[in-house]
Amino acid sequence: EVKVISALNTLVIPDTEICRGDTVRLWVISDSTSNNIPFYTWSPYIALDTNRGNEVFAHPSNTMTYSVVTTSGLCNPVTDLVTVTVDDIPSVDAGEKQYIIKGSNTTIEATSPNNIQTYQWSPTQDVDCATCPSTQVTPPQNTFYTVNVTDINGCKTLDSVEIVVFEECNGDIIAVPNSFTPNRKGKNDRLFVRGKLLSQMK
Repeated sequence: EVKVISALNTLVIPDTEICRGDTVRLWVISDSTSNNIPFYTWSPYIALDTNRGNEVFAHPSNTMTYSVVTTSGLCNPVTDLVTVTVDDIPSVDAGEKQYIIKGSNTTIEATSPNNIQTYQWSPTQDVDCATCPSTQVTPPQNTFYTVNVTDINGCKTLDSVEIVVFEECNGDIIAVPNSFTPNRKGKNDRLFVRGKLLSQMK
């Protein structure tokens, strides 16, 4: 029995979407016979692990349209196209380092210019709302809180903020010298109030 193929039938992966830095598997399948084994050539040969075969792995840094040409025996070549859309990684800011007295709480907040869909703070212990962009925390000791976010495209990123916990209010927090010598000699001429928690003095 002789099987006659008037034209190659091919099926290629639909257009797909990835996050920047990810890799995606691209594939194509077609008719084949014992005498006519199909060959596949992908182009452009950019960010591909190979440009031959019915399966390749692509990791483009920007949106790219690839073509794959299928040839088999005397059949006319068939060209298929697939576009890999590359989405940017979102950015997120967990805020500046904070200082608190043990037993008190503070608010940490994740901000982003992107369309963030989910937030996840860790560790979750002593966190009022681990899935909220802004939440109160009551850490018993110095703690780094990390927020993992996912945007509308499914791309992810993270950031961390440190909360420093003081056992009590002492000179590590606010310190005032008990003397100074305003004699214009360049030493101890000014009275400074120093402190890690000091934000304003009147």
